[in-house]
Amino acid sequence: MSLSIEGTAGVNANDVVYKSSQSMEEYPEHIIQCTAGTLNVLVTLDGTNYVAVAVDIMTAAPVTQSMTVGAGAVGRLRMRVKGIQLTQNGATASDGRILHSSGS
Repeated sequence: MSLSIEGTAGVNANDVVYKSSQSMEEYPEHIIQCTAGTLNVLVTLDGTNYVAVAVDIMTAAPVTQSMTVGAGAVGRLRMRVKGIQLTQNGATASDGRILHSSGS
């Protein structure tokens, strides 16, 4: 089962482009596509406190890890979390989408 969500375009630094509205604990894998600007990936384990995490960047060979996902890049996060938030990194407008997958 998977759930695909498109984000809202950010305008200013740290604008929230996407924030999960439900628990993401049933989804162990999350694919993030940045279509403009650069996105920060933040997660919460308790449902309240968000922290930045490194994601696997899938556009490079070999796969590299980064704290941000840039325009045209795809990032993968493998972890069960209560929530995920994507925020704009810097002043350049950003946008993206996310796919949550249970792997079945």
